[in-house]
Amino acid sequence: MATNNSYFDALEVLSAEDILASSELLQAAAEEQLAGTQAYDLLFTPHNVNNLTVGYNLDAAPGLDEAVQRVPEFNEIPVGDPHAGERKYADLAKMAIGLRVSYEQRNFGTGADIQRELIGRIAEIRRANSDAAVAALEAASIEELPAAATWNTEGAAAVDDLFAADDLLAGATDANGNLFNYSAGYVWANRKTLNALKRNKQTTDLYTGDMAHANPLFAGIEQQPLIAEQFQLVADQALPDGVAYVFAASEYGSIGTRFQTGDPIFTDWYEEHGQSGYGGSTMSWRSDWVHWRDLAVRAPKGAVKITGAI
Repeated sequence: MATNNSYFDALEVLSAEDILASSELLQAAAEEQLAGTQAYDLLFTPHNVNNLTVGYNLDAAPGLDEAVQRVPEFNEIPVGDPHAGERKYADLAKMAIGLRVSYEQRNFGTGADIQRELIGRIAEIRRANSDAAVAALEAASIEELPAAATWNTEGAAAVDDLFAADDLLAGATDANGNLFNYSAGYVWANRKTLNALKRNKQTTDLYTGDMAHANPLFAGIEQQPLIAEQFQLVADQALPDGVAYVFAASEYGSIGTRFQTGDPIFTDWYEEHGQSGYGGSTMSWRSDWVHWRDLAVRAPKGAVKITGAI
C-alpha cells in the first residue's frame, strides 16, 4: 500500500525522463512495496555471503553434550559443547526479471506508465519469493497435518486444527531427544483459506461480548488479526486453496536463512541491443532486478503444513 511522500507515489508525478535518470528510485519504490508483505521475510533471515555455495548446520535444540552435575570437591567441573545439527549446503542461484520502457513511454508518456510497469514486476517478485519459500519447506519434508474437517463446513473446528499444529511444534525434538520448545506464531495461507478460518464458528465464538470489536472479520485487508491471541495471519495469494503453513513465533528464531550475495538490485538503465541514443534497435531502455540467493530451512521441525482446510 503506497503512503504519502513515498518513493512509489513519486513515480506517478515524476516525468519518465527523470525516472530513467537513475535506477535508485525504482529500487527504493520496489523495496517500499515489498516491505512487511511477505512470509518469505518472516521465514528466512538474510545472511550475506561471498560464495555461491555455502555450508550450514540444521538447528539443534538448545543444550550441551554435558548436563549440570554434582561435582565433588577438587573434581573438574564438566564443560559441554553445543550439539551440531546435520550438515547441509546451499547453492545460490541468480533470480532476475527485467523492466522495459519504450521510446514512446519515455518521450510521450508519464511516470505513471513506469509505475504500472513496476507494479507488474513487484507482483512477479513477490510470487517468485513465495514459490521459493514453499519449495524450500517442501524440500525440507516438514510435518504435514490434514485438517480434521474443511473449515468452511458446519461443525468444523478450525482453531483446534491450529492448536493441533501447535502441539506438533511443542513436541518437536532434535536427534538427541531434546525439545526445541517451539510455539506457533504464524498462519500463512491465501485469503480464501484465511477467510474460511475467520468465518469458522469456533473462531467467531472467541469474539463475543466485550471481544466483539476484535472479530477478525472486521479487520482491514492490511491488518490481519491474531486468532486466539496467538496465531498471526499472513495472507499470500501465491499459496493454493486449502493449504496453511503454521510456523514458530519469531522469538524462537526464523525457520531458515536466506543466503545471498547482497540485497536485490535494480541495474542502471541501459539501451537494449546497442547504443543508438534512441534505445537501440528496439527503441527501449531497461533495468534488471537481480538477486543471487538460496533459501535454506535450518529448522524443519519449526513448521507444520495443514492440508485440506477448504
